[in-house]
Amino acid sequence: MTQRWTQKGAVVDGTEQSFPPPLLPPPPPPAAGSWGPAQWAPPAPPKIRYSSLTGLTIAITAVAAGLLVGWLMHLVALVNQRSLINDVRNGVDVTIDEADRADGFVAVTAVLTILVAVAIFVLLIVWLWRAWGNAHVFIGASSLMSKGRGWAVGAWFIPFANFFLVPQLMAGSWRSADPVARGYAGWKGLSVTPWVWVWASVTPLLWIANSAARDPADGAPIEDFLRANAFNMASAVLGIVWAATSIGMVRSIAKRQQEQAVRLAIAPA
Repeated sequence: MTQRWTQKGAVVDGTEQSFPPPLLPPPPPPAAGSWGPAQWAPPAPPKIRYSSLTGLTIAITAVAAGLLVGWLMHLVALVNQRSLINDVRNGVDVTIDEADRADGFVAVTAVLTILVAVAIFVLLIVWLWRAWGNAHVFIGASSLMSKGRGWAVGAWFIPFANFFLVPQLMAGSWRSADPVARGYAGWKGLSVTPWVWVWASVTPLLWIANSAARDPADGAPIEDFLRANAFNMASAVLGIVWAATSIGMVRSIAKRQQEQAVRLAIAPA
């Protein structure tokens, strides 16, 4: 038997025989928890996120500042109007043009103030919707929350009860960002910023003053005009305080919630 080797194999007695294919290592066994070759892993838990209040807080601050200026202008107009009413009562001659200009100044500033107040009302509803939603995230247990997110909108539209419900949600938004609030059953008893209580106290007083400030009919006694003007001035002063406390309240709560998100390592949505 003659044998010689070539690149393709061996030649034995004139017959070419190829080399056998090389042996390959066996595939690795499937990893634990996997189904065959396709790897399977348990789904990652959903990421917890909170709603940033920065943009809305800036908007409310700007609009509330405009409302404060509007109330100041309205107060100036009312002081001028009262001066003319007193002149009439004291027998000082007041022209029709002077009276019309004074009443027109009051009317224009009142309309502007109402328009700005509507804008800040809408912004506060959206802001509280986000802040109360963040409270749910920060507390971390739905069983500890007595009111769902829908209350952040509905509470504004319940007559008279809104004077209590909305401040409760504002206070809850502050308390939920306390460093010890997460998972704490007694979180509703934690301290609250004074901004919330001042705002909650001024709001019904402002409503009462606005309701009582009814312009008397033409030909009414001069004292009726002075009384209506006094209620309007009280409303303007309360409006200035309300606008200022609104700024302080939303900014303090937004800052506190942002600090709590950093502590809990929760990213904004």
